[in-house]
Amino acid sequence: MGVAFQRLMPVIADQVPAVLSIVDVRGLVERQIQAFSPAEVERVILQVAQRELRAITWWGGVLGAAVGGVQAGLLLLAG
Repeated sequence: MGVAFQRLMPVIADQVPAVLSIVDVRGLVERQIQAFSPAEVERVILQVAQRELRAITWWGGVLGAAVGGVQAGLLLLAG
């Protein structure tokens, strides 16, 4: 990173709370959501749920394989 960027970042970071207090982020999000039709809200929720459930399933498989591998290793060492 450049020297100018490194000097500018603390200044920007100090100003973020002031900017967020001026901009009503929560209100903007609420208005955007209220502008959606019920069908659009349902579609977005289903997309997010599908993505998150896919991640949960994938991580469950990874953790299950890891636990199985550890158990198999312990059985081999104990036997």
